[in-house]
Amino acid sequence: MIKYLRLVHFYLGVFFAPTIIFFSFSGALQTFSLHENHQGKPGIPWVTALAEVHKNQRVPETWTAKEPAADPAAKPVGTAPTQVVTTAKKLDLAEREQEAKPGGNLAKLAANPAPPKRREKSIPLKVFIAFMAIGLIVTSLLGIYMAFKYSRGPLLIWGLLLAGTAVPIALLYM
Repeated sequence: MIKYLRLVHFYLGVFFAPTIIFFSFSGALQTFSLHENHQGKPGIPWVTALAEVHKNQRVPETWTAKEPAADPAAKPVGTAPTQVVTTAKKLDLAEREQEAKPGGNLAKLAANPAPPKRREKSIPLKVFIAFMAIGLIVTSLLGIYMAFKYSRGPLLIWGLLLAGTAVPIALLYM
Protein backbone atom coordinates (compact mmCIF):
# COMPACT_ATOMS: atom_id res chain seq x y z
CA MET A 1 0.00 0.00 0.00
CA ILE A 2 2.75 2.47 0.92
CA LYS A 3 4.51 1.76 -2.38
CA TYR A 4 1.31 2.67 -4.25
CA LEU A 5 0.90 5.89 -2.22
CA ARG A 6 4.49 6.90 -2.97
CA LEU A 7 3.91 6.36 -6.67
CA VAL A 8 0.71 8.46 -6.62
CA HIS A 9 2.56 11.17 -4.67
CA PHE A 10 5.38 11.07 -7.23
CA TYR A 11 3.05 11.39 -10.26
CA LEU A 12 0.91 14.13 -8.73
CA GLY A 13 3.93 16.05 -7.46
CA VAL A 14 5.67 16.12 -10.83
CA PHE A 15 2.43 16.89 -12.69
CA PHE A 16 1.43 19.81 -10.45
CA ALA A 17 4.95 21.23 -9.89
CA PRO A 18 4.79 23.75 -12.79
CA THR A 19 1.45 25.08 -11.59
CA ILE A 20 2.63 25.31 -7.97
CA ILE A 21 5.69 27.26 -9.12
CA PHE A 22 3.58 29.62 -11.25
CA PHE A 23 0.99 30.36 -8.56
CA SER A 24 3.62 30.75 -5.84
CA PHE A 25 5.57 33.23 -7.93
CA SER A 26 2.58 35.26 -9.14
CA GLY A 27 1.01 35.23 -5.68
CA ALA A 28 4.20 36.56 -4.10
CA LEU A 29 4.27 39.42 -6.61
CA GLN A 30 0.64 40.25 -5.82
CA THR A 31 1.38 40.28 -2.10
CA PHE A 32 3.52 43.35 -2.70
CA SER A 33 0.85 44.91 -4.98
CA LEU A 34 3.17 45.10 -7.98
CA HIS A 35 0.18 44.54 -10.28
CA GLU A 36 -1.83 47.54 -9.02
CA ASN A 37 -1.79 51.20 -9.92
CA HIS A 38 0.14 53.41 -7.50
CA GLN A 39 0.01 57.20 -7.43
CA GLY A 40 -1.37 57.36 -10.97
CA LYS A 41 1.29 55.02 -12.37
CA PRO A 42 0.18 51.65 -13.73
CA GLY A 43 1.44 48.39 -12.29
CA ILE A 44 4.24 46.44 -13.93
CA PRO A 45 2.62 45.11 -17.15
CA TRP A 46 3.92 41.53 -17.02
CA VAL A 47 3.04 41.27 -13.32
CA THR A 48 -0.44 42.61 -14.10
CA ALA A 49 -0.81 39.93 -16.79
CA LEU A 50 0.27 37.16 -14.39
CA ALA A 51 -2.12 38.54 -11.76
CA GLU A 52 -4.99 38.40 -14.25
CA VAL A 53 -4.36 34.69 -14.76
CA HIS A 54 -3.81 34.07 -11.02
CA LYS A 55 -6.79 36.04 -9.70
CA ASN A 56 -9.36 35.82 -12.49
CA GLN A 57 -8.36 32.66 -14.37
CA ARG A 58 -8.45 34.37 -17.76
CA VAL A 59 -6.09 35.53 -20.45
CA PRO A 60 -5.24 39.23 -20.18
CA GLU A 61 -6.63 41.37 -22.99
CA THR A 62 -3.11 42.50 -23.85
CA TRP A 63 -2.29 38.90 -24.85
CA THR A 64 -5.20 38.64 -27.27
CA ALA A 65 -5.61 42.13 -28.70
CA LYS A 66 -3.51 45.14 -29.52
CA GLU A 67 -3.20 47.64 -26.70
CA PRO A 68 -5.26 50.80 -27.22
CA ALA A 69 -3.56 54.16 -27.37
CA ALA A 70 -2.86 55.65 -23.96
CA ASP A 71 -5.93 57.68 -23.05
CA PRO A 72 -6.14 58.95 -19.46
CA ALA A 73 -9.95 58.90 -19.60
CA ALA A 74 -10.05 55.33 -20.89
CA LYS A 75 -11.01 52.44 -18.68
CA PRO A 76 -8.05 50.32 -17.46
CA VAL A 77 -7.20 47.35 -19.70
CA GLY A 78 -8.53 44.05 -18.45
CA THR A 79 -11.47 45.34 -16.46
CA ALA A 80 -14.99 44.41 -17.35
CA PRO A 81 -17.77 46.86 -16.45
CA THR A 82 -18.80 44.64 -13.56
CA GLN A 83 -15.28 44.72 -12.16
CA VAL A 84 -15.07 48.49 -11.88
CA VAL A 85 -16.92 48.33 -8.57
CA THR A 86 -14.57 46.94 -5.95
CA THR A 87 -15.50 44.12 -3.64
CA ALA A 88 -15.72 46.47 -0.67
CA LYS A 89 -18.14 48.70 -2.57
CA LYS A 90 -20.18 45.67 -3.66
CA LEU A 91 -20.48 44.54 -0.06
CA ASP A 92 -21.39 48.07 1.04
CA LEU A 93 -24.08 48.31 -1.66
CA ALA A 94 -25.47 44.89 -0.71
CA GLU A 95 -25.64 45.92 2.94
CA ARG A 96 -27.39 49.16 2.04
CA GLU A 97 -29.95 47.33 -0.11
CA GLN A 98 -30.63 44.89 2.72
CA GLU A 99 -31.08 47.73 5.24
CA ALA A 100 -33.38 49.65 2.89
CA LYS A 101 -35.80 46.71 2.75
CA PRO A 102 -38.81 46.79 5.08
CA GLY A 103 -37.65 45.90 8.56
CA GLY A 104 -34.08 47.05 7.80
CA ASN A 105 -32.21 49.38 10.11
CA LEU A 106 -32.55 52.74 8.29
CA ALA A 107 -31.39 54.67 11.34
CA LYS A 108 -28.13 52.77 11.31
CA LEU A 109 -27.75 53.50 7.58
CA ALA A 110 -28.25 57.24 8.10
CA ALA A 111 -25.92 57.37 11.12
CA ASN A 112 -23.05 55.47 9.46
CA PRO A 113 -22.96 56.13 5.71
CA ALA A 114 -19.22 55.42 5.30
CA PRO A 115 -17.78 51.91 5.44
CA PRO A 116 -15.48 51.16 8.38
CA LYS A 117 -11.80 51.96 7.96
CA ARG A 118 -9.48 49.07 7.22
CA ARG A 119 -6.35 48.26 9.14
CA GLU A 120 -2.98 48.87 7.52
CA LYS A 121 -1.44 45.95 5.65
CA SER A 122 0.97 43.85 7.69
CA ILE A 123 4.51 44.08 6.33
CA PRO A 124 5.73 41.11 8.44
CA LEU A 125 2.95 38.94 7.00
CA LYS A 126 3.90 40.03 3.47
CA VAL A 127 7.50 39.02 4.12
CA PHE A 128 6.34 35.69 5.56
CA ILE A 129 4.21 35.05 2.47
CA ALA A 130 7.18 35.88 0.23
CA PHE A 131 9.31 33.35 2.13
CA MET A 132 6.49 30.81 1.87
CA ALA A 133 6.35 31.34 -1.90
CA ILE A 134 10.11 30.93 -2.16
CA GLY A 135 9.84 27.76 -0.07
CA LEU A 136 7.15 26.31 -2.33
CA ILE A 137 9.17 27.11 -5.44
CA VAL A 138 12.38 25.66 -4.01
CA THR A 139 10.71 22.49 -2.75
CA SER A 140 8.95 22.02 -6.10
CA LEU A 141 12.25 22.41 -7.95
CA LEU A 142 13.91 20.00 -5.51
CA GLY A 143 11.09 17.53 -6.09
CA ILE A 144 11.60 17.75 -9.85
CA TYR A 145 15.34 17.25 -9.37
CA MET A 146 14.75 14.23 -7.13
CA ALA A 147 12.29 12.81 -9.66
CA PHE A 148 14.98 12.90 -12.34
CA LYS A 149 17.72 11.69 -9.98
CA TYR A 150 15.92 8.74 -8.41
CA SER A 151 13.55 7.65 -11.16
CA ARG A 152 14.28 5.09 -13.82
CA GLY A 153 12.51 6.87 -16.69
CA PRO A 154 13.24 10.53 -17.45
CA LEU A 155 10.81 10.32 -20.36
CA LEU A 156 7.90 9.82 -17.94
CA ILE A 157 9.03 12.81 -15.86
CA TRP A 158 9.35 15.03 -18.94
CA GLY A 159 5.90 13.89 -20.04
CA LEU A 160 4.36 14.72 -16.67
CA LEU A 161 6.07 18.12 -16.57
CA LEU A 162 4.93 18.96 -20.10
CA ALA A 163 1.40 17.79 -19.34
CA GLY A 164 1.41 19.74 -16.06
CA THR A 165 2.36 22.85 -18.03
CA ALA A 166 0.17 22.30 -21.10
CA VAL A 167 -3.08 21.31 -19.39
CA PRO A 168 -3.51 24.56 -17.37
CA ILE A 169 -2.56 26.65 -20.42
CA ALA A 170 -5.10 24.80 -22.57
CA LEU A 171 -7.77 25.20 -19.89
CA LEU A 172 -7.00 28.91 -19.69
CA TYR A 173 -7.95 29.36 -23.33
CA MET A 174 -11.18 27.32 -23.10
